Amino acid sequence: MKQIIYFIILLFALLQHSCCDKEENNPYPSTTINCAALEDDLIFGNEEAVEMEINELCQNYLPVPTTDDEIGHQENLDSIIFELNKQCPDFIVELGCYACLESFPPQSVINFTLDSTSSIEVKRSIRLRTPENEFMTYR
Repeated sequence: MKQIIYFIILLFALLQHSCCDKEENNPYPSTTINCAALEDDLIFGNEEAVEMEINELCQNYLPVPTTDDEIGHQENLDSIIFELNKQCPDFIVELGCYACLESFPPQSVINFTLDSTSSIEVKRSIRLRTPENEFMTYR
C-alpha cells in the first residue's frame, strides 16, 4: 500500500513539473518595443536606432524551413509584423514582400504608415536580410 502511495505522489510530481509554464517552452518570447522611439526614429531617419530596435525583435525568431518555405522566415516575418501592430497601435505595419529582393541573402520589406507631429501621414519601408540559417537582420 505504501509503495502505491509513493508511486502516485511521484507520478503527480512528474506530471506537475512537465506541465509548468516555463519561459524556455515559448520558442518566441515577446520583446517589449519602444514604439514612440521607433516611430520617431522612422520618421526622422535615425537608421542606427531603427536597426537596434528591429534587430532586437528579430532575435526572437530562428528560421524554421519547411517544404513551402525553404528559407524558413515567412512565419517569422508575419509574427514580427503582428507583434509590431499589437504593441504599437499608433502606426500601421504591413508586409511589403517576403524574400523578394534578389540579393545574397534575399531581403524582405516591411512597410510602416506613421503620423508625424504635424498630422501628416508618413510612409517608411525597411529591408530585412532574410538568410536561410540565421536570424533576420535590418539591412
